[in-house]
Amino acid sequence: MAAYFGTPGWRKKKLEEDLDEIFISGKTVNYYFRRISLARMINRQCGGAVVAPWDVDDLPNDWLDAFRLLESDGQYRAAAVQRVKTAKADWLKKFKHYRQ
Repeated sequence: MAAYFGTPGWRKKKLEEDLDEIFISGKTVNYYFRRISLARMINRQCGGAVVAPWDVDDLPNDWLDAFRLLESDGQYRAAAVQRVKTAKADWLKKFKHYRQ
């Protein structure tokens, strides 16, 4: 009889429960899913496949902090810049005589 190297039933069930948690709350404490999510974030910011989920732990903490800050703060700042540009465009429409 050949050896079975598949995922044990209890572990597979736990992964499925943790996956449900992600879809319900958007968060997880599962080690594997957190590493996958972090690797996806880094690869998205770098524009390609740069790091694999199993290599995330090898990255220095200062790099991980930079990627996390860029992801969270970058989206907020981009939205803020867009609001300022929209307000400026609206103001320029009201005062057509104003020249930049």
